[in-house]
Amino acid sequence: MQRVRELDKAARHKLITSVVTRKRVGTQHELLEALARAGCHVTQATISRDIRELGLDKTHDVLGRPRYVAPQEGRRAEPRDALAGVLAQFGRSATAAQNI
Repeated sequence: MQRVRELDKAARHKLITSVVTRKRVGTQHELLEALARAGCHVTQATISRDIRELGLDKTHDVLGRPRYVAPQEGRRAEPRDALAGVLAQFGRSATAAQNI
């Protein structure tokens, strides 16, 4: 069994970022369990605050399951690039419809 350790905020944030980048974590409860397995026991309120402070986004994986992801370093996707990516994945064709 792993020893319980007290981590400072910076170390805890680093651990959370590591956990969400290595595996699919879809709920605060799952993140709480993952941190406990790593030996870091915190409350749900602390997890909630850390998620907000880290700017973690909640998205869906390819199977539609929810997951937290760390934001891209210093840059958000350009909306046109994001749209082009979605259309490339799901669009078959586009046809102009008169005034629409």
